[in-house]
Amino acid sequence: MRLFIKLCELKKIRMLCDLIRYSKVISYNRHSLYLLGIWTLLAFVWTFYYLDNASFSSWSSWDNFITILTFIVATTIGWQGYIKNWEKDLPCKITAHFKYNGQYIMSCYRVYLSAESEIRTWGQQIGKQMSGTNLVLEPIIEQSPMEIIDNKFRHYEVTFYLCEEPSIFEEENYKNKYLTWSLQNKGMKKISKTHERQEQPLSFLEVEKA
Repeated sequence: MRLFIKLCELKKIRMLCDLIRYSKVISYNRHSLYLLGIWTLLAFVWTFYYLDNASFSSWSSWDNFITILTFIVATTIGWQGYIKNWEKDLPCKITAHFKYNGQYIMSCYRVYLSAESEIRTWGQQIGKQMSGTNLVLEPIIEQSPMEIIDNKFRHYEVTFYLCEEPSIFEEENYKNKYLTWSLQNKGMKKISKTHERQEQPLSFLEVEKA
């Protein structure tokens, strides 16, 4: 009896894990599912509208509907594969923020990134270059969902939390300031600016206009 109860519990856990996995898949492909649902509805309406009740009840009418639906599904899957391959081929860029004592003290915008797996390592390297020293980081990293900017590159935004304030902010020019770096002329020119510290990071456009 106990073994049966334990097996049931394991089965429930497995079903829950499957449900979570499927929900993630559906969430990631929700745009394709929306498109598929719209086209399916249009195909059904078209078939129902152009055929009378008698002909719609026949097997040939249903065969036509299934043929159209199959074509729609195949087209949607092909389009989804094309979009994924297109996204995969886009270059990657990263925006790294560094936060200390509840305020943003450093941000570097849209630096080229070799791969998504290098976000943490490259982000730490960016912070080291900006501060001129090794950073003491908390084991907390916030990463925003990837977004495609102007259909040109994949953009990742990440926030690191510092345990200690880098020594560069002891200098007069940087004391209690918010340091930002941005790249211009296809990454060949670095623009360094300082701002008043704040609890929210400056956006790329705000830094460009400052």
